[in-house]
Amino acid sequence: MALSNDIENLKKIDQCYKQLTGQGLFCPEEVEDRYQWLHNEAPYSILAHGRGPDPVFFYANQCALNCFKYSPEEMVQLPSRLSAGPMDRAERQVLLDTVTRDGIAKNYQGPRVDKFGETFIIYDGEVWQLGFNTDDVWGQAALFWPFPRQ
Repeated sequence: MALSNDIENLKKIDQCYKQLTGQGLFCPEEVEDRYQWLHNEAPYSILAHGRGPDPVFFYANQCALNCFKYSPEEMVQLPSRLSAGPMDRAERQVLLDTVTRDGIAKNYQGPRVDKFGETFIIYDGEVWQLGFNTDDVWGQAALFWPFPRQ
């Protein structure tokens, strides 16, 4: 069960995604509680970090927690740069700079690192600015699939 703060963050993340793409985050139409499904059952990861010189994650759905192997409490203390290994952080930063400039970047694939230092690949990644084209930019969010989609 998601905490109400998680659901409120997820709603805001979804709204920002919809503003940039014209559609909300994917969820089957027959699902009764969209945000509980996105938080607990979505087959893709959703994460978000705040602003600042070394942004920290403030949201991760269950799929993201499974991929990175952190507890919810650990994840929301993790600087987002640590989601990539040292050799992959420059490429990750280029992606984030593109998002800052353009509002969204799609079709990203690349390596990430879990809590134990094991590398895994993310597929079909999308990263978007939270609050793009407003006076209140409050972070960046991402979604990715933990497997190649057919």
